[in-house]
Amino acid sequence: MPQPAEQPDASPPDVLQLDPDHPEVARHRRECPVSRTASGIWFLADYAAVHEATAHMDLFVDGFRESGRPTPPEQRFIHEIREPEHSAMRRVIHAALAPSTLRWIPGHTHEAGTELLDKALAEDGPVDLVEAFADPVLIRVTARLFGVADDRMETWVRWAEGFARKKMVDRGKGLSDAATDVIGDIDAVIAGKRTDPGDDFISRMQRPVEGYALTDLQIRTQFVFFLVAATGTTTQLVANLVWQLCARPDVQSRVREDRTLVPALVEEVLRAESPDAVILRRTAEPVEVGGVTIPAGERVAFGLASANRDPAQFPDPGEFRLDRQHATRHMAFGFGPRICSGAPTARMIAAAAANVFLDKVADARLAPDYRFVNVTVPWAHSPETVDAVLTAAPA
Repeated sequence: MPQPAEQPDASPPDVLQLDPDHPEVARHRRECPVSRTASGIWFLADYAAVHEATAHMDLFVDGFRESGRPTPPEQRFIHEIREPEHSAMRRVIHAALAPSTLRWIPGHTHEAGTELLDKALAEDGPVDLVEAFADPVLIRVTARLFGVADDRMETWVRWAEGFARKKMVDRGKGLSDAATDVIGDIDAVIAGKRTDPGDDFISRMQRPVEGYALTDLQIRTQFVFFLVAATGTTTQLVANLVWQLCARPDVQSRVREDRTLVPALVEEVLRAESPDAVILRRTAEPVEVGGVTIPAGERVAFGLASANRDPAQFPDPGEFRLDRQHATRHMAFGFGPRICSGAPTARMIAAAAANVFLDKVADARLAPDYRFVNVTVPWAHSPETVDAVLTAAPA
């Protein structure tokens, strides 16, 4: 049986903070794709290792929390729950996010995006497209998705941003220890939809699937997980998309002229600029990956962005290509039985955002003094701002 790798100094302490194009990350992909870094976190660097591990995600749990008192069972996030309960809960979530119930997303995104971009185009000088477009369009779409008012959704999203940045669930505490005001408001909405349900995500989460029903506490927990993980990732995806359109005028022009390329654009943005650079988990038991045994209880960083730069899977990974074969095989949403439940919804929102942006904007270029600064969420890859000079499309 393979033994744990003896590589305590296989990488510098900041390897997980490096750009996936950095020579040290590339060395990991080539030479030690499964290694224990000097910081004590195991790093899965190449596509094969990440693919293999994500196919067995039931062996990895507990990504957000440090050691401490156990988390109450009903306050465990979906990725912390093992089988068979995990699959039963996913069926409820998938039913709540069924594409047939979300056909309104393109139209609603176009309507919200048109209003936001009209306002941005009326401004003089560069416009921050994260503040003016990516962030608020996501808030408006998710407010409709969750069946709440825009201002309430914005309050929740701002709280979720702080939740992600400050790691407010450290030491295994439940959500009720994190933010009583916001949690109380979410609980009130969930209770209200029990007596007056609508056609929204929270109401649909209250419906049993194959005899399995969620309690209000479970719904609150998974809803907060979606606030932190899914809405953050989708905002970052839309921000990365408009950033790349502004940075690549040739791609922008080509997709504007041929909208059938929008799905390819979304997939290449997901691959080249993965909204989540890594996901963090802990081994529930000894796990063999790439011929290396990772002991139980070890922290593991799945290098999603690094895997998406693996030339063994994606030839010329540094090139941004709309004709890439097997484009959807990237790891931006993970893989296997625990692939992100919100992936189809995120793709739908991103495609709709791209279309309204290209409809309203005839040309968009990064401001001359623009400099990329990454968001402060530890695992994320996305610009804090996208300062761009916009030219309106003819009315």
